[in-house]
Amino acid sequence: MGAYPILKVLVTVLLVVLPLAVLFRDWWFRDQRTRRRHEITRAIVIVWCITSVGSAGLVWYETYQSSRLHAQHDDLVQGKNEILAQNARFQNELAAEREKTRLLELQAKKAERGITSVYDFRGNKRSTSPGRTIMYAGGKDGEFRKIVELRNQRRWKELLDECEREMQATPKWLTPYMFAGIAHASLGNREEAVRLLRHVKVNAAGDPEYSEVDALLRKLGAQ
Repeated sequence: MGAYPILKVLVTVLLVVLPLAVLFRDWWFRDQRTRRRHEITRAIVIVWCITSVGSAGLVWYETYQSSRLHAQHDDLVQGKNEILAQNARFQNELAAEREKTRLLELQAKKAERGITSVYDFRGNKRSTSPGRTIMYAGGKDGEFRKIVELRNQRRWKELLDECEREMQATPKWLTPYMFAGIAHASLGNREEAVRLLRHVKVNAAGDPEYSEVDALLRKLGAQ
């Protein structure tokens, strides 16, 4: 047993024994008290007071130590949570990169065979195969005009909602990704804005209609 636990036991015992000793002496000697006995009683009371103060000090010390341990525990938990969050982000980014690589490989294989299927800036679908090019009617003209209107009116939240709907409905159309990146940047979500704009840059493959993406990335310090 270490010195500190022994000290705690001693203080606890003294706090109980000293008052009992004083009471016992008062009962045992009754009116036979002498000056010497009074001095002993005073000494016992003084020691009891000192022990009481010491007990309070021990309580404070234990409380202080407990607070420090709790603070250290909280720091460790927070650090662990941050590491887990960083790991989760890394795993998500890694999965996204793998998916991007898979899609690029698929596109490369199609390109080798002369087969392409893309949406232009305004959302018109165009398919190319050896010896022919097909432009599909209809396209996304209405959705494109709505996206541009929301951007011009700086209605960022509505623009983001509209772009996310189009990104789900037509994943190969890059324009909603670009405008979603613009909306995120305007709302202060830099990381997501950079991710989306880089997606457009990689997949646009130098298409001049998406030249604004380079300027936006430079502005975000992510070029």
